[in-house]
Amino acid sequence: MSTEKPGWMRRWLRRVVRFAALVVLLVLAAVPVLIWSGAADAYLRRATIHRLEAMTGGKVEAREFSMHWWGLRATVKGLVIHGREPAGTEPLLSLDELQLDLKVESMWGRRISVENAVLRAPHVHIRVEKNGLSNVPSPVRPRTAQKSPVQELFALHIGAIQVTDGWILYNDVGLPLAIEGGDLTIGLNASGGPDNTIYSGAVQWQNLNLTAQRYFPVPASVSLRFTLARDRFSVEQVLACFAGSQLDAQAEMSDFADPHWKFRYRGWLRLEDVRHVLRKPMTPEGRVDFRGEGTFAGGQVHVRGDYSAGEIAMRYPLFSASGMSSRGSYILDNRGVEVPDFRAQALQGTVTGRVSLLFKGAAFRAETHTRGASLGEALDALNQPAFPVAALGWDGVVSADTVQTWAADFKQFDIGGEAHWTQPETPAAGRLPTAGDFRFRYLHELRTLQASSGEITTPSSRITFSGRLAANNSALDTHFETGDLHAWNTFYHAIERFASSGKAHAMDIAGSARWDGDITGPLQGPTFAGHARGERVRYGPLDADLVEGDLSYSPARLAFTHGRVRRGATSAEVEASLELSGWSFRPQNEWTADANLTQSSVEDLQILLHSSYPLSGTLTGQFHGRGTRAEPGVTGLFDLADGHAGGLAFNRLRGQLNWGSEEIRVSNAELRVQARGGAAQSAGVITGAAGYRFSDGRVSLDLVGAGFPLERFNEIQSARLPIGGSLSFRVQAQGPLTAPQGEGSFRVVDLRAARQVIGSFEGKLSSDGNEVQLQLGSAMNTGKVTGMFRAGLHGDLPLSGKLTLSGMDLDPFV
Repeated sequence: MSTEKPGWMRRWLRRVVRFAALVVLLVLAAVPVLIWSGAADAYLRRATIHRLEAMTGGKVEAREFSMHWWGLRATVKGLVIHGREPAGTEPLLSLDELQLDLKVESMWGRRISVENAVLRAPHVHIRVEKNGLSNVPSPVRPRTAQKSPVQELFALHIGAIQVTDGWILYNDVGLPLAIEGGDLTIGLNASGGPDNTIYSGAVQWQNLNLTAQRYFPVPASVSLRFTLARDRFSVEQVLACFAGSQLDAQAEMSDFADPHWKFRYRGWLRLEDVRHVLRKPMTPEGRVDFRGEGTFAGGQVHVRGDYSAGEIAMRYPLFSASGMSSRGSYILDNRGVEVPDFRAQALQGTVTGRVSLLFKGAAFRAETHTRGASLGEALDALNQPAFPVAALGWDGVVSADTVQTWAADFKQFDIGGEAHWTQPETPAAGRLPTAGDFRFRYLHELRTLQASSGEITTPSSRITFSGRLAANNSALDTHFETGDLHAWNTFYHAIERFASSGKAHAMDIAGSARWDGDITGPLQGPTFAGHARGERVRYGPLDADLVEGDLSYSPARLAFTHGRVRRGATSAEVEASLELSGWSFRPQNEWTADANLTQSSVEDLQILLHSSYPLSGTLTGQFHGRGTRAEPGVTGLFDLADGHAGGLAFNRLRGQLNWGSEEIRVSNAELRVQARGGAAQSAGVITGAAGYRFSDGRVSLDLVGAGFPLERFNEIQSARLPIGGSLSFRVQAQGPLTAPQGEGSFRVVDLRAARQVIGSFEGKLSSDGNEVQLQLGSAMNTGKVTGMFRAGLHGDLPLSGKLTLSGMDLDPFV
């Protein structure tokens, strides 16, 4: 029995070995069959999808999965990972192709590493709703200790990662914020051993668009080179370019459990990019070069740096200037930024001070000191078409100490302080040296400038003021005095050109003036109200020794009350009101005026009104005018004493005047002619009415004359044969002045020649507009005179007639 037992055992072992060998052979034979049949790929595909779903928490789809077993290369095509996005919208991730080159580190330890990973055309779409929820799913993880993302990355043992033709869309509806871009490439390479792996990576994103809130999309590009180890992360360079601006930075971080960052940077910012992208029209133009370094740890940031800015231009509604520059250093923390040594060059002067910004509310504050700035350039910057202060032509040196506050891009801008102007040693050509002192405060939101104890002086003028100039409710108490109004012509002409849209040709003003009053109402159309007094005033062709009264002047109305105008011996009391259209007196604008003249010289009055007629005397009257500039009308009662008209001297001419746009008419007229030798008593009276139409030169006459001395007609007098007598007449006519139609009669009583009475004569006149006819008769003691005469009114004025003398004594004519 002892010899049989070992043989049985040997036979059993041989059977077991043969069976195991058969099983191995069957397994070895089955592996190629499984691989060739694709059953292994299907298994790995299901396992991969299951693993990705467990890792991401989303639904995973893969159009195609293949495994190259001899090279251990896995390829997934058409990979899609769905998040929590609504049906029919873009998935969380879609990938054209994922290729992994695997390496078995330990068969028994089931340790596999990735030598190389290639992602082609990954498309990532992340959407965050207003309530904060996103389409990113939450993976289900065991309650065991979690590894950090960095630990998981190192646990994968990835040798290299390459991403090509990537595209990302991040859309935060709540902010809103959208980041979209293509041409994304990522490279990641590992070095070192399994326990000391270091990743070196590079990211290139050349076609990026950033859209936030209501801002314009920003074209940008980003490149990044970094190094990642188990206990540190460093960025050798990150270069971000957007529009015309650029940022170059380096950073490093140690201890992933308690991160502590150190960084440094340099940037070049084009302010126009900020204005365009953020839709901030109040942002200045210019270039800013800035640099700095800082730390970030425990939620606290600390930065120190400096900046320089040039080519700065501010183009605001109330201020426009360019060619400015600035520089300084800054300190930044979680609360805000401070520039302790702010310095700027502007308007040929220097501005120094301290500027700070609190991030909460974007609140700025600047305490500045201005020295050596040009008043002329400041007025050019403040110039407005409706208020052309540059046309004042002032020049001075400006010093100011101010405090300014504002929010964000110069919203709620508030500046206040003291300003001091001194006259320059050498004023610019064509400018007036100007000095001034005042305290002020400007509130941009209210468009209000408040001033107190203000005084401005030029060589010929002085202005004091106190109050406010505001967009809607100005109230500035002003006192103005000048010895030379001519110096203000440029300013006045600029206002007139604006008011008339460049069409009006303003007339020059000259003389001296004083005005005490207020400026009230909206700044675009203020009202000047007060008492004005001008001496030796000239306005275009008008000239006066004195103009004084209460003046109210606005874009809609010019009123002159309690007025007095004097030129030489002429004095008038005036009340006037003119309707204006944007400061201008247009043809359609209405007006009214009342003037009282008392014993005023007609010669001076004609100088005042820039007119010239062969008329002199002393005028008293009350006149009322109204209508429009195109159709004026004047009515009044007048009395002209001691007058001369042509060669006719008279005691008095009185009547009622009606002067309209179409004609002038004098009714109820009475003309008393002086007697020979200038005796006080009159020697003849003419009464009636007369009119003249401007458009066609037509006249209308209805005159009656009585006791008119022929001695007063100088044209018929001579030293050897003086003519005398008394003339009475009546004339009624109408029509053109040179060819009237009408009739009349006259009578000469006691016609004298050389002091001898010849007799009396009478005649009748008639005119049909073409010819005048005169019939002549006489009443004499001895003799008789009759005749008929005709005179043409056109061409060479032909004259014909017949005169019959019988029994007449001609000795007086010899």
